[in-house]
Amino acid sequence: MVNFEITGVISQIGPLREGVNSESGKPWARRTVVINQTEADRELASVSFDLRGDRALEVKWKDLPLVEGMHVSAQLGCHTHQSAKTGAWWNELYCFALQRC
Repeated sequence: MVNFEITGVISQIGPLREGVNSESGKPWARRTVVINQTEADRELASVSFDLRGDRALEVKWKDLPLVEGMHVSAQLGCHTHQSAKTGAWWNELYCFALQRC
């Protein structure tokens, strides 16, 4: 598993996306968050990851409400997936720890 940390400013909190899993019938919720890493007023990198479930619905991380412009440190992991239909591969980043800086 690939893990890394990024510290920067939340530049975008995307709209809520909701649906129902076609196989399990369970509802899902997802919202994309973008963090811009900067140094000396220069943008170094941007990383996006998804909040899921209640975190997506309430736009928070545990008890920390998230807002654009907030300076945070996020610990991220990566999963890779392959489409059963097309064979295409993609990466999915997930956040397992986030704190305000």
